[in-house]
Amino acid sequence: MYLPGLFAWKEAPFLRFIIPFIAGIIAQSCSSLPVQSAWLIAGCCSAYMGLFSQIPLSLQFRYRSINGIALNGLLFIAGVLLVHYKDIRRSPQWFDLIYTSGDALLVTIEEPLTEKAKSYRTVVSVEAIIKGTQVQPATGKLLLHFQKDSAPPQLHYGDQLLFAKTPEHINNTANPNAFNYARYCALKSIWHQVYLRQQEYTVAEKKQVNPVKKVLFYTRKKVLNIIRENIPDKKQAGLAEALLIGYKDELDKHLLQSYINTGVVHIIAISGLHLGLIYGLLILVCTPLRGQWTRWATPLIILAGLWLFTLLAGATPSVLRSAVMFTCLIIGNSLTRPVTVYNSLAASAFLLLCYDPWLCLDIGFQLSYAAVLSIALFMKPVYQCLFIQNKYLHYCWKLAAVTLAAQILTLPISIYHFHQVPNLFLIANLIAVPLSGIILIGELVLCALSFIPVAAKTTGWLLDKLIRLLNEIIELINQVPFNTTGDISISLVQLILLYTIIGCLAAWLLQKKKAGLLMGLGAVWLFCIVGLQSWWSSARQQKIIVYNIPKHQAIDFIDGRHYLFTGDSLLLEDPSLQDRYLKPCRIAHHTRPADSIHHLFRADSLFRLGNTSLLIIDETFSPGKSAAGIPIDLIVLSRNARVTIQELATLFKGSTIIIDGTNSRWKTSSWQQDCHKLGIACHAVANQGAFVFTLH
Repeated sequence: MYLPGLFAWKEAPFLRFIIPFIAGIIAQSCSSLPVQSAWLIAGCCSAYMGLFSQIPLSLQFRYRSINGIALNGLLFIAGVLLVHYKDIRRSPQWFDLIYTSGDALLVTIEEPLTEKAKSYRTVVSVEAIIKGTQVQPATGKLLLHFQKDSAPPQLHYGDQLLFAKTPEHINNTANPNAFNYARYCALKSIWHQVYLRQQEYTVAEKKQVNPVKKVLFYTRKKVLNIIRENIPDKKQAGLAEALLIGYKDELDKHLLQSYINTGVVHIIAISGLHLGLIYGLLILVCTPLRGQWTRWATPLIILAGLWLFTLLAGATPSVLRSAVMFTCLIIGNSLTRPVTVYNSLAASAFLLLCYDPWLCLDIGFQLSYAAVLSIALFMKPVYQCLFIQNKYLHYCWKLAAVTLAAQILTLPISIYHFHQVPNLFLIANLIAVPLSGIILIGELVLCALSFIPVAAKTTGWLLDKLIRLLNEIIELINQVPFNTTGDISISLVQLILLYTIIGCLAAWLLQKKKAGLLMGLGAVWLFCIVGLQSWWSSARQQKIIVYNIPKHQAIDFIDGRHYLFTGDSLLLEDPSLQDRYLKPCRIAHHTRPADSIHHLFRADSLFRLGNTSLLIIDETFSPGKSAAGIPIDLIVLSRNARVTIQELATLFKGSTIIIDGTNSRWKTSSWQQDCHKLGIACHAVANQGAFVFTLH
């Protein structure tokens, strides 16, 4: 493994170990490799390395590359085995392997309830399964949803509940290229969920509480109350909560989108920026301490402060990465040994992945590490491009250099996942970063002075004005017509090629390696070829997509790079629903809207695209007015249509039945059963995800 010219591997040995380790984690996460084969390979690599250490030094030097392959293989297999044994589904006590219908579940609430639009939600851990009079220990996690009645359920962290309702698998909408909620939950080892009404559960007398978590939840609640009491405006208070402890439940959705579009959402996600500020304040507090004992006391105080803030902020991947990296730096400095940022970065990633290997698939984790590595690699070269004597302009340029450097390695990930580029990110960051730092310090002061009402109210008033100013500036930048370049779609192959281009061109520009230029140009050529091939394929495509949107009808007819939509008008009026369910698919297919499509014929609820016909049947359907006798390939049942599968089988032969998301669960289940009995092809989007029919 060799990354040309960007840094010396000898300065960061952990980097040599972390790459094959992560590769093994990703390989096992994407395709389950046989554990017996993994152990066999691990045994062979270990045996070879053991024998290698016994041969003469001259032979060790000659065959060192083979030893390197064995070491990398061992690290790769370590990642594979870690994922295998960390997977809760492999545990013989996983509740899904033990549970049968009719059993009761004893669970413990693991976090305070969160209020949603139509329910209250929390995560619970399974303690036991009760089979009649037998209590069988079990393990696993569940998402628990409580029906939203007139008053919220009086449940708290540590409460134990008993219920007999059967857990359901968390299903994904499976709309093409859309957010995969089921996978998101699976990365947190959550595979099931339960919806409970008040009469469907019993609260046990016993509680199971972790004292540390209880204190943290209490402290977090106290901090939230302090912010809400002293910053009365809900919009400003929501941002204050997100900035200080990463609490985003009350963050205004439109405001959040403005921060995303302008490229400053990282100030809301607790990260290295916040930890760095806390680290600096703790060093300032510990500066007056003098004496021999402070050599160890100071690092311990700083570490305690950093980890307390980390836990209060929810221990998200970005803040965990920063906390572990700062911990490595502090320990290294305390031992008076030089510590490179690359080593600390790799060591922190290794430790975090050993604890939770699925973190490497988390977008926040990827962006966080990419940003720090990018700053470490490119900040100095970018900063040295300009020399400014004025100290104020010099400070602005230094901040701009950090922002530009961070974008180099994070931009490909942002494009791949979010399909857009914030064009005004530099201007927005120059304003938002220093201002958010002042606000964060002000919030810490507010918490410290909360016991003095006058001081707290004054500080809260100032914070309200500062946050309002920050929000107005970001929203103003977001209103600029060209603030974002959107609807960009790249494949995984193109993402890898982008990083190849960056690495090779960086080696050429920074280390004057001509091979880097040639390899970089070759990668650019391949990137263009892949993009053109995708563009050419999209020009010839013909598809019919029935989306999985709860309580909404949505169908796209795609012909080339154009689509025509039919469905609920409410979807066209709600940008958030379009962004969540429809837009990702359209971006992936390189399509744009059209008033009409050349190959599409329409007559009321009957459509024909090419040689494929589709009929929409809803509550207005009448057999007497139907298109009986006309060959229909696809039939979409919508809005609880008053029709039976037997009637459809008589009217239309050989049709595929598609049940969209507007139908009730019992109606969907009944239709599916009838289709199964009659041998008719059936697809229920609520259970099986979006229906995609490809003509070309």
